[in-house]
Order: sequence, then structure tokens, then C-alpha cells
Amino acid sequence: MTAPKIVFVTGAGSGIGRATALAFAARGATLIVAGRTDATLNQTADLIKQRGGTCRTAIADVSDSASITAAINDAAKNLGPIELLVNNAAMAICAKTADTPIDDFDRMLATNAAAVFYTCRAVWPIMAAAGGGIIINISSLAAGDSFPGLVPYGATKAFVEQLTRGLAQEGRKPNIRVFGIAPGTVETQMLRSAFPDYPHDKTLDPEDVANLAVTLTDPATRYSTGQTIRITK
Repeated sequence: MTAPKIVFVTGAGSGIGRATALAFAARGATLIVAGRTDATLNQTADLIKQRGGTCRTAIADVSDSASITAAINDAAKNLGPIELLVNNAAMAICAKTADTPIDDFDRMLATNAAAVFYTCRAVWPIMAAAGGGIIINISSLAAGDSFPGLVPYGATKAFVEQLTRGLAQEGRKPNIRVFGIAPGTVETQMLRSAFPDYPHDKTLDPEDVANLAVTLTDPATRYSTGQTIRITK
């Protein structure tokens, strides 16, 4: 597969999602940036267009299977088969397990875990019919090394990594490669809302994760499907 030309990114209004969208747009891809907030998605789209790229926004709730499936199908119908899906949308609740409100946990489970299943399920037949594709799921180092305050969050990301491994096996015949990226702390709004005093010199830039995502679409990685790559300072 050559470099992906139709790229769908969730949670693309800021942080890793925005950086990833910009990185693939710089390489000539047409972007569909998805999320719930029109204003931030438009900011991402404007940045891409200012740099000569092509971008379309998709207002969708990744935690609602009907909403995100409709957005993926609409993008494929109007722009062509989606060649790359980047599952980036996520939320984190910083609280010890016993102190985590049930409603917050349910929202986190829906956004971080169920949503990845929904998007992969929706894009799968599109990629299979087109002869293949690539899925990149953004995980976290917390999936394998949770610490007090992020245990439920880490558990949702562990689901993402197991799904990545399983889908990679299912994807061998239809030529769908599935990867994960597990960053450490990244300089994002989500990090600062949970840990406002975290040292800046110990955080990755969103572009560090975006550049790794670009690398994973290189044909040289075709035999590495199913792996989740750790990245941290």
C-alpha cells in the first residue's frame, strides 16, 4: 500500500489528533477530522487549509456507534475509501479507583474503549472492499503501568491494546494492518487538566506521536502489524 490518501482521525480538534492530522496533510492526504466540538475541528481544518492541504470536518460522538458509523460511511461515500483510521479520541479521569464516580467511569469506558471498537467495526468492510488499509490506535503507557489515580484509565487503554493485537490477526487476509502507539506524558490539554504541575521537560510534544504514526504507514512496517509501540522521554 502506498502512502494513505484518505485519512480519518478522531479527537482531531487538539493535541495528538490535530498534530497527526497536520502531519498526514503535509504528505498530501485528504483529512477527515472528527470530534464533538465544531469550533476546535474548524481550527484544525483551517490550519490544514492554510498550509495547502485538504480537510473536511465530521461532527460525531465516537462513543455513539450510530453517530461515528454514519460519519465514517459518509466520508467514504463522498471522498473514497478510508485508507487510514487513527483512533485518538480519549478522556481521562484522575481519581483513585474507589473515588471514581460511576458516571465518569462509564463515559471513559465508552470514549476510550467502546469507541475504538465502533470505529474499527465501521471502517473494516470499507478497507476490506478496497483491498486493505491501516488502523492506528492511540493507547498509553498507563495500559501496562498504571499508577494510583489512573488505574481505570489504564484499564481502558489495555482493552485498546488487546483489540489491536486481535484485529491484526483478523486483518491479515484482507490486508488491514493494525498498530498501537502508547505514549508517555504528552503536552496536551488533557494532561494539564489532570496534572497542571507536571514538568514540561518530561513531556513529549504531540508531534512526536504524530511522526511515529506517519512512520507506521510505511510499507517497511507491513510485517509488524499488531504491535503497540511505546514512546516516552
